[in-house]
Amino acid sequence: MFFFVSVSQAGQGPLPVKHIWRHRTSRNLHPLLFQSGEHVIAGVGDEDFLALQIKNGQPKWRYESRSKVLWPAITAAGYRQQMAHYQGLLAFCCADGSMRVIELDEGQVKWQKRLATQAKWSPMVTPLAFCVTCDGNRVYGCEYDKGDELWSFQCRTKVVDPPQASGYGLLIATKGKELIKLHSRTGEELWRRSFPSLTTPPPLVTRDRIYVSTNKGYLYALSENDGQILWEQYLGLFAHRPLPWNDKVVVALRNGLILSIDGSSGNVLWQHQSGYALPQSPSPFDSVIHSPIVSSRLLVYSTYFGDAMHGLAITSGQLLRRYRGGPDWTKPAALNNIALLFGNRDSYLHGMNGYVGAVLWKTKLDAPLATVPLILGKRIIVGTTEGTIYAV
Repeated sequence: MFFFVSVSQAGQGPLPVKHIWRHRTSRNLHPLLFQSGEHVIAGVGDEDFLALQIKNGQPKWRYESRSKVLWPAITAAGYRQQMAHYQGLLAFCCADGSMRVIELDEGQVKWQKRLATQAKWSPMVTPLAFCVTCDGNRVYGCEYDKGDELWSFQCRTKVVDPPQASGYGLLIATKGKELIKLHSRTGEELWRRSFPSLTTPPPLVTRDRIYVSTNKGYLYALSENDGQILWEQYLGLFAHRPLPWNDKVVVALRNGLILSIDGSSGNVLWQHQSGYALPQSPSPFDSVIHSPIVSSRLLVYSTYFGDAMHGLAITSGQLLRRYRGGPDWTKPAALNNIALLFGNRDSYLHGMNGYVGAVLWKTKLDAPLATVPLILGKRIIVGTTEGTIYAV
C-alpha cells in the first residue's frame, strides 16, 4: 500500500481503475445500498427496489410497491437507520398504511398486512421479529414468515427515535425521558430506565453495554442485561451519534471536539479539536462532524464549511493528515481498514490511503455520488445522482 502511494506521488499518475459494469436506472437512488447473497439491492425512486447481480450488473428482479416507501430515517444527530433485511427477507412500510415483506432472492411478496395506524419509521429488525412503530405510539412485533402479530406495546408518551435492536430485545426511547427494553418475541417489558433529560439520538448498543446520549449533553453507559447505570459523564451537546470502537466509544460534539471514552469507566482517553464549531444541522451533511467512521486504525471525519477531511489515529487521537477536497462532499465516505472511498461535486469517486492522505486513484462517474460506497472485497458499488449504479 505504501509502495503504491510513493509511485503515485512520483508523477507516474494514479493507479488504473476498471469499471466492471454499470446499470442506468434514470431515477433517484436511496443513499444506502446493501448486499443480499450474490446481489446488491438498491432503492429506486420513491416506490421501487432493484436487485442487480454483483458479478455482471444484470437485473435479477425489480419490485414496484405502487405506494411511496417509508425509507429509513436520517436524523440531525447523525443517525442513519438501516433497511430491515434479515435471512433473505426485506421488511418495509408504505404510505398506504401497509407493511410488506419481500423475498430478496426473487423479489416476490412473502406477506403484507394493513397496520392499525400509519408507521412512523421504517421497520427495525431483531433476530426474533420485525418491529414497527406507529402513530399513537404503539409498537408491534411481527413474525418473519407469515406476518402474524406477535405482540403490541403502548408507550405512555411519544416515541422520539426509531427503536434499536439489543440482542433479542428492542430498545424504545420516549419523550417521557425513558428508555424501555422489550423482549422482541413476546413484547414483555424487561426493564425501564428514566433520565433527567431527553435521550436522543437512538442508543448505541455494543456487546454488553448500551450508551445513551441526551439533549443536555450527558452520556450514560448502561448494563445491557438490567439497564443499571454504570457511569455517566457530561461531555457537551452531541453533533453525531456515538461510535463504538473495541471497548471504547468515540463521541463528536457540536463545538467541534472529538473524544474517545473508556467504556468501562467513562474516562476521557484523548480529545481532538477539529477547529470548526458550527451549529448542528438536519442537512444531508448531518452536523459539524460529517459522518465520522472508524476502522481498526483510523477515525475519519470531514467538515462541510471547513472544506477538509481529517484522519486521526484511533488509539491516540493524533491528527495524521488533513485532505482538502470539498466543501461539496456528497455522501458519507466508506472506510475499509485504511482504504477510504469518497466523492464530491466533481463527479469523481476517489480511493485514498486514509492513513497518509494520498489519493491512490480516482475515476470519473456520470454525476456526483448519490449513495454511500458499498465495499465488497476489491469491488466497490456506488450510485450517482443520475441514477446510474457502477461496479468499480
